[in-house]
Amino acid sequence: MSKKYQLSFSVEMTKINNKIAFIKKANYVYYYAGGIPVFLHHTDDVNAFKMYICQLYICGSCKQSELAKAFGISKISIKRIVKKYNQEGLSVFFEKQVHHRKYSVMTLDILNRAQEMLNKGKTKSEIALKLKIKKDTLSKALRRVNLVELKRKRQSSKENVKTCSMILDAEPDKNMFINKIYL
Repeated sequence: MSKKYQLSFSVEMTKINNKIAFIKKANYVYYYAGGIPVFLHHTDDVNAFKMYICQLYICGSCKQSELAKAFGISKISIKRIVKKYNQEGLSVFFEKQVHHRKYSVMTLDILNRAQEMLNKGKTKSEIALKLKIKKDTLSKALRRVNLVELKRKRQSSKENVKTCSMILDAEPDKNMFINKIYL
């Protein structure tokens, strides 16, 4: 339930259906069933809001479409809230969720091997292919772990022309192969 909701409640009585309505007074949202107040929560308490709309749906007091229309949230969001409740129970709305990171691909061994290859002048693509990791993962490691990437000296266009002309003066068999590389 990590999605952030921007809830805004009307200061006028808003009907969800013929039985259920809500209104915002000060910093609280009051829910009414048949004109009798049955629940309230702070306007910023997203978990209490989710818990109550889940209860309204599960108890059969409201349809998903009625809740979605009244609160301006999607039906799929309501389905996800209900699914989470059915899987984990009421505590899902009140217990702090702990998110566990997945196992890191960039182990110390891989970082060391990547740095060695960088020192030898290998490109990120070559290193990623050799270490069987994604190039993006390697790029993030370069930024986060401060791996040092050697600055590759680019050949100027004059040097490229000079190299090509030197090669063209070489043996004719090699010209065809080298032209494919440089041109």
